[in-house]
Amino acid sequence: KCLDICVLRRCCQDGMHVYAGSIDEADREKGRHPMNTLPADRLLGSVLQPNFGGCCIPKLLLHDTSGESTPFGKVEGPCCFGGWSEMCFSFKFYASLFESKGKEGDIGLIKKQKPQSAAGAFTELMSDSDNYRIEFNPSVNLTASQKATVLTSQVLIDYMLFDGNTEKCSSDDSGIYCYLWYCSLIGMLVPCVVYIPRSG
Repeated sequence: KCLDICVLRRCCQDGMHVYAGSIDEADREKGRHPMNTLPADRLLGSVLQPNFGGCCIPKLLLHDTSGESTPFGKVEGPCCFGGWSEMCFSFKFYASLFESKGKEGDIGLIKKQKPQSAAGAFTELMSDSDNYRIEFNPSVNLTASQKATVLTSQVLIDYMLFDGNTEKCSSDDSGIYCYLWYCSLIGMLVPCVVYIPRSG
């Protein structure tokens, strides 16, 4: 899979699948396996991007099975996120039942928290370490597999939106690029950037 591309077809979708127990065998290389070789009876759930990636809002669909069935839930985030804005703002991702209106959060809330101290800000700047808080709504009865799928969505959010191609700064021979925040557009990440040219 490729990060930071438009999600126009199934082959462009990012996603994760949750399995019960180990899926690796002694005579097989560990790591990513073709989906058709994994034990379907041990699949607990799947988290997948929808086609068009939620348009201008990052969106993930939560499935009980491989993604062919109707999702039981969805996770929707903010339009803008990441970059230097991570130092000042927390970002909320609402986990809702699939039939609910947008950002109801009736399943729960996934929150990427801003740094709470100078040490937290230094850690945020120097590493890929992030702090998340996940709150489940106790009035919604989810199965253990569904809760595991919601937790997996947090890992995918972190991978796609905060640890992938969403650095705070980069440079080349011409200058320095400071990324203030990123926006989602049909699954592609579009940065708001400040360019500082090199002198001389």
